[in-house]
Amino acid sequence: MQQGRLSRRAVALIEVACVAMLALAARGRFGFAQAPATLSSQSQEDADRKSAGCLSCHTQTDQRTMHRSTSVRLGCIDCHGGNASVKAAGGAGSPGYREAMRQAHVQPKRPEVWKTAANPERSYTALLDESLDFVRFVNPGDLRAAPIACGPCHAQEVRSVSKSLMTHGAFLYEAATYNNGVLPGKDAILGESCDADGEPRMVKAVPPPTPEETRDK
Repeated sequence: MQQGRLSRRAVALIEVACVAMLALAARGRFGFAQAPATLSSQSQEDADRKSAGCLSCHTQTDQRTMHRSTSVRLGCIDCHGGNASVKAAGGAGSPGYREAMRQAHVQPKRPEVWKTAANPERSYTALLDESLDFVRFVNPGDLRAAPIACGPCHAQEVRSVSKSLMTHGAFLYEAATYNNGVLPGKDAILGESCDADGEPRMVKAVPPPTPEETRDK
């Protein structure tokens, strides 16, 4: 009987330890990589709450979620960020209206460049000076913002595109220089790619192409 009681106690202790370890792992206490939470399970009420203030000004839209499927449940700030709790106050252009817009929108570091909702000239270089929050606000699909804005639902797509020709200009520069005899090799050494903070970075293929692939493709 004593041995049986000890055995059951040991099993109970193991079960408690397993539950504790799972709880700690879920909270990231062991340094496990945490995938972004998916938004596909949120309720329509949650999605509506995340768009309430936005829709008090932006009343006309083809699709609130910007997705063709009507089964998608997303709020405006799920993709764009910003503050959806602020609602329009006063008529368009009034001081109250402008103040509400200032509180709801992510503000640029350089307002003299981003004077209106329209993209300024040379917006690509202008965006490199801005915060990631602002980049996400004006264009959630920007490859620097996409892991946050799109990644919770489209993780694989974001990862694939971030490693493609869409994320740098190497193919354009290398094709022009190689085909016109400026550079002797096909391995791209010219291009541009920036990280989430707008800083230049080096992009490498992993695994690197073999000499045969470089020669034949």
